[in-house]
Amino acid sequence: MLRQSANDPDTVIVEGKTVAECLDALQVKLPGLKSYLFDSMGHLRKHLILFVNDRNINNRLDIPVKDEDTLLILYAISGG
Repeated sequence: MLRQSANDPDTVIVEGKTVAECLDALQVKLPGLKSYLFDSMGHLRKHLILFVNDRNINNRLDIPVKDEDTLLILYAISGG
């Protein structure tokens, strides 16, 4: 769903010193993602899971990142 809303890129390169800054930069490059990432109050959506370098960061946006880091955004899917 995220890739479809971003015109299906596999990787998007952004700059930032924290996860929050990277997500802000991502929204600038791909404005259509904002509603998928954040609710109307500006909070990260609860069904997203964020990883930095394959480590679950428990959706903490203040985690510092370096140029060589990878931020992975996953949609948690549930149902029955």
